[in-house]
Amino acid sequence: MARALPKSNGELSAPSAFDCAKLGLLPELQELVQQDFDVNAYDETSNATLLHHAAISGKMGVMEFLLGNEELRAKVNVDALGGEMNTTPLFWAASHNQIYAVELLLRHGADPNFRDELGFTPFLVAIQRCFPITAAYLVAKDSDINQRMQGG
Repeated sequence: MARALPKSNGELSAPSAFDCAKLGLLPELQELVQQDFDVNAYDETSNATLLHHAAISGKMGVMEFLLGNEELRAKVNVDALGGEMNTTPLFWAASHNQIYAVELLLRHGADPNFRDELGFTPFLVAIQRCFPITAAYLVAKDSDINQRMQGG
């Protein structure tokens, strides 16, 4: 049975694929993807992909579904840019201390040295936000600690 989410007017509606990724509603997301939902589509409100939403909220089941299935993995852009700052899912995961999401993204080829518009890398944002374990893991996985922010 499909779940329903409340709308602002009090009515219930079926969750979107992006809601499913954010909330970890894996069966519902699997059904939407089987109905040919584009796994690289962007949410209009956040300008982010399913992988961004799953990474920032640490929804490992969703991430494993998107990246673990060989056929689906071939379609998913692990380094898609999204959000206000045009950053990758790895950046989103690192900036919210989602260490397991960071590990999974790196294992599937995410770029640990991506730089945002301000020159931050996932490593630098983890350091800035006081996430030493995430930062150390990124270093262990070849994040360049010698990169500097723009103007710095």
